[in-house]
Amino acid sequence: MISTATTGKCSGWIRRQSTADHSLRTYDEHVGIGLTVPGATRIQPGLVPAAAVGIMIVAVSATIWHLMRGEYSSAATTTLLLAISSFVAFMRWRRLPAIESPLPRSLLVRCPPLDE
Repeated sequence: MISTATTGKCSGWIRRQSTADHSLRTYDEHVGIGLTVPGATRIQPGLVPAAAVGIMIVAVSATIWHLMRGEYSSAATTTLLLAISSFVAFMRWRRLPAIESPLPRSLLVRCPPLDE
């Protein structure tokens, strides 16, 4: 098999990817990090519902995209992702908001004053 690096040709689906597709993918990755890290570390846990709303935006966009292309099984998958992210946003915003953890005293570093 000849690699695409030597022939300079790309398969059809790679050529059809637009800048919006790549930016949505990057946005989705960042929102996933924003959904996981604040909840796990309990630092700024109010960002969890905001990240869930971001995933909802991506899921709605992806569902429309897949429906326009006739990819109904993928549209069903993104609709399921929309339902799950809606549930997380509602639960973390209204029902079970995560409380922010105070920094433990053992992690505080006290530096001695500088004497000159």
